Parts: sequence; structure tokens; C-alpha cells
Amino acid sequence: MVDLILRRDGPRREDEAARRLIDSNRDRIGRLADQLTGGGWSAQQAARAAAPAVAPAPMPAAARRPTGDAQPYLRFSSNGRVVIACANSARQLHFLGELRWRDGRRRFVLATAENGFIAPLEEEFAARIADLDGLLLGTETDREALEVTLRERLDLA
Repeated sequence: MVDLILRRDGPRREDEAARRLIDSNRDRIGRLADQLTGGGWSAQQAARAAAPAVAPAPMPAAARRPTGDAQPYLRFSSNGRVVIACANSARQLHFLGELRWRDGRRRFVLATAENGFIAPLEEEFAARIADLDGLLLGTETDREALEVTLRERLDLA
């Protein structure tokens, strides 16, 4: 047996039947909703009807380009990303790597194709910090030392 599925415009027959059923029983549905919510349904509907219509919020203007040169700084995000960002625009300039948990220990993982990153770090930066790949960070002091080392090697003030 073959089922023919034809494409047609408009809603399906089943959807129209369900919509008619709901529309014809809207009062009963409202009373049942009030009974289940202790009158909260009607109160919510009345509050919506009484609320003044609010004009949609205006769309923000296009972001202005920062003036002057980029001011790079090193940023450790709360999700473990290590990036070089611009202080003027707060935009990410370079993605260096991540702080990941491996074998129950936190390590710095350099953004390379070998480590599974889709967009690897530029070779200019990777050559300067390649020996830090897999560095064990046991304490907060180790993370701060990594931050100082990265700043020195990448010439970030």
C-alpha cells in the first residue's frame, strides 16, 4: 500500500478541527483554569487587559567603532577561556586556549589543531607560548603565574 502525501496550502484539517473545538469551549477552559489556579488565570488575563500597550523598544544604533589603536590585554573568562581582548571595544582579538580539567587536574590547553580546536592560534603567538601547553595549574597562585608569563611573552603591559 502506498500513502500519497500531497502538499497543500493552509492549515491541516486536524489543526482546524482542534482550533474550532478550543474556540467553542473557551469559556469552559477558562473556568477550569481558574479552578486549577485558584483564580490566578482570570487575574492574569485582567492584568494583561489593563496594562497599557507598550511601544516596542527602539533598536540600538550600530556599535560605534572605537577611536584610536587597539589596547590589547589578557583576559581569563569565567568559563576558562584565555583570550587577548581590546580594552577599547571589549572585543576578542586572539583566542589563546582554555583552562581545562584533565585527570582531575586543571591544565592550560593551547588552542591548536592537535588539541581539537577548530580555529587554531596564529603561529606567531603559538611559537611564543608553545611550551606552556598542558601546564598544570594546581592552585590560584599557579594561574596568576601563568597570567604573568603570558603577558611577558606576548608583550602585553
